[in-house]
Amino acid sequence: MLIRNSNSIGVQMINLGPGTQQAYTHAQIAAAKGVALALVKAYGIRAIVGHSDLAPGRKQDPGPLFPIGEVRQAAGLPAD
Repeated sequence: MLIRNSNSIGVQMINLGPGTQQAYTHAQIAAAKGVALALVKAYGIRAIVGHSDLAPGRKQDPGPLFPIGEVRQAAGLPAD
């Protein structure tokens, strides 16, 4: 499946981003898990990816400090 803006839902997180070492808060991670689960249930989403997965070298977010595997698992998807 080709993932692009025309068939994606973007979720914005406030964080200074990669390179700053600013950790995501527990509240942000919990909210991301809840949003991911709701979107998977409502729209049958089959993949959760970050900008860095779609455009490596051009996009760095959400960065290595974001537990994307945990968010995927909370939404009922494989961690990797």
